[in-house]
Parts: sequence; structure tokens; C-alpha cells
Amino acid sequence: MKTLATLTLAFSVFIDCLAQNKSPVVKDSIAKATNFSVPSSAAFNLLDVNPSKINRPGFAKDFKFDWVFNGTQISPNIAIEAQPIWLLFAKNKSYSEIEDFNIVERALYSLDLSLGTAQRKISETAGSMQTSQVQSLAFAAKLNLYSSKNPLYDDGFIKNYAPRFSEEEEKLETEKTRIEGVLNGLKKDSSSFANDINILKSSIPVDQLKLTQLLAQLAQLTLAIQNHINQFESIERKLNNIFDREVKATQAFVERYEKENWNSTIIDFGYGQVFNYSGDNIGNLQFFDKGNAFWLSGVIRIGKKHTIFGQRVMLNFMTRYITTTKTPNFTYGGNLRYGSKLINFFIEGVQTNYTKIEPGATAENTTTIAYGGDFKINNLFYVQLGIRTNYNKDFKLRDIIPLVNFNYLLPTQ
Repeated sequence: MKTLATLTLAFSVFIDCLAQNKSPVVKDSIAKATNFSVPSSAAFNLLDVNPSKINRPGFAKDFKFDWVFNGTQISPNIAIEAQPIWLLFAKNKSYSEIEDFNIVERALYSLDLSLGTAQRKISETAGSMQTSQVQSLAFAAKLNLYSSKNPLYDDGFIKNYAPRFSEEEEKLETEKTRIEGVLNGLKKDSSSFANDINILKSSIPVDQLKLTQLLAQLAQLTLAIQNHINQFESIERKLNNIFDREVKATQAFVERYEKENWNSTIIDFGYGQVFNYSGDNIGNLQFFDKGNAFWLSGVIRIGKKHTIFGQRVMLNFMTRYITTTKTPNFTYGGNLRYGSKLINFFIEGVQTNYTKIEPGATAENTTTIAYGGDFKINNLFYVQLGIRTNYNKDFKLRDIIPLVNFNYLLPTQ
């Protein structure tokens, strides 16, 4: 009976080994998880509370939460962002299905929606240093019109990715299958021996010589099973090692691809609405000075080699028109980013011109020069910071505003 217990234990170990087999790295999952940038929500750009006034293109492919610190106050500057069509209908599709999307489908799947709220300071009179607080709400939607390098649709991304250890893995998988077949055969033999032993033990009188022979054969069979299980476990360890090496190689491949293409050319188009409101609860909310906004923003890669002092450079641009009730305005500008996806710095210039200013409205044409940077803490957490300097139409400094924006991805799986 001790031998039978040992045999049972051996097969339980074998079953555990089968359960521990890891699935291989999936190429389309790599493409889906690759992001060149995780920009601030478009709603925050409409509210004008981002460190950079230029609406940088890019999509997070997941839910995202933004929180901005404005100056020295912890204001309720909060935004939530998501790509609903992508999350509902495309995220779980295979790469072969995704690469067949036509240009219209690709644009629709890039739909990005965001909702944000903020407390903002506005001048009480045009050109005045006196300011007052206003509460604002913004909704924004944007579509990607063009991407020169999108890992989801870039044939080179997947074609250039190839498992580094596929030949070695294939040989081990073949040997593993052979051992599984041998173990299944040994299992049948052991069951037959165990049945014969039980029948022999129940007979009267017991044939001790035959019983001894059967137990000896069963012991040899148990030893053979254990040897094959040891071989199986050894192969599993080697396959797990290959898996770990493949993961590291994949991470290096993705990092290299992102480093080479984080400043690739991208064009986005967006629409949104901005509301100023008063009241501190649903019952007494009053909305005023509603505005519709349209904008075009993009990234242009600079130069064929795209580097300055070994670092890659991009030029961001944006044009935006907001049709507010009292002060419709046209904003345009650009910034230059230097660095990488992990860390980059920018300097930008933005001009805001008011096409009409009604009597009593508090607005004047403004020039903004801002400085700052983006920092990737990990795959889920990003920080953007900057300092804005605003100038009036005579280029006289009006104010200096420090801003910090925290972006946190909320992965859905």
C-alpha cells in the first residue's frame, strides 16, 4: 500500500506540473499595450489648467484619471478619460482582425472622451491684476486623423518582432509532449498492476511469490514514473526560463520601438464644450457663458534622424476656436519637446486672440510662454509639470502660474 501511495503522489505532482505551464507572449497584446505618450485629457486643455496649453495628441487605450495642482492651492481640478469604442469593441480582438480595420474604423476606434472640472482664476477687468474664482466644467471628444507610426496598424512592428528562442522552445515542447505520452502509458500499466495486486490480496490463500513479483514490478514502474516526472519538471523549468527571457526581450523591443517613435507624426481633431457655473450642489447649479470648441492638434517629427545631442525632438502645434457667449477666441501656438518618452522637456509659445469682447466682459489678447516637462514614473503613473508666464498685448508680464498634472491609468484587465 505504501507503494500505491507513492504512485498516487507521483501522479499528483505530474498533474501540478501540467497546470503550471505558462502561456506564450502574445504579439497583439504587445501592440495593444504600446503607447508613445499618455497626454493630459482634452477636457483639461479646454479648461486651460494643463502645464502645457498645447493639446498633445495620443491615446491611453484605457481609463485615465487626471488631477491638476494649480499654484499653491489644491483645487478640485479632476478629469476622467476613456476610449469607449476601443474598450467595448476592439480591445479583445485579435491582431489579425485589428489590422484589417479601414481608415474610418481606425478613426472611430480612436474616439477619446473626457470630462473635467476645475476652479480657475479670471481677471475682474481687462488687464487688471485683480482676479476672482470661477468654477468650470468641460466635455471633450477627439479623433485621431493620422498616425505615421501606430503599433496597432504598423506592419513593421509585428513583423520585426520575432520570438528570440522559438527553436529552442519548439524542441522542448516536442520532448515534453513525448514524455506526457510515456507517462500516460505508464499510468495505464500502473492501474493494471494495482488491480492485479488487489485481486491477488483478496484471494485465499494468497500467492506470496506472485504478490512479491507484482509489488517489485510496481516499484520499478513507480521509479520509472518518478524519473519521467523529473524530466518533465526539468523541461518545465527550462520553458519557464525561456518565457522569462522572452518577456525581457519583448520589453526591450517595445522600449526600443517607443524610443525610436515617441515623436512620430500624429494629427488629432477634437470638439468640446465648456461651461462656467455657480452653486455648490445639484439643486442650485446655474450654468453661464457656455462655449463650443473645435481644435486641430498634432506632432511633427523633426529631421530624418530626429535627434539633437542624441535626443529625439518633436514639434507640437495646436489651433483652437472657442465660441463662448461673451468672449469667443482663437488660440494657436506650438511647442518644442526634447528628450524621450520617459522624460522630456518643452518650451512653448501660445497666442490667444479674442474675436469679439462684449461690454463688461473680462478678456484681452494674451501671449503665453510656458516651460516644463513630462515624466514617466511607471507604466501607470505619469507626471507633467510646467510654469506659465502670461503677457498682455503690450507684452507686459501679467502673472506666473506653476502647474502640476498627475495622470494615472486605470487598466481594465
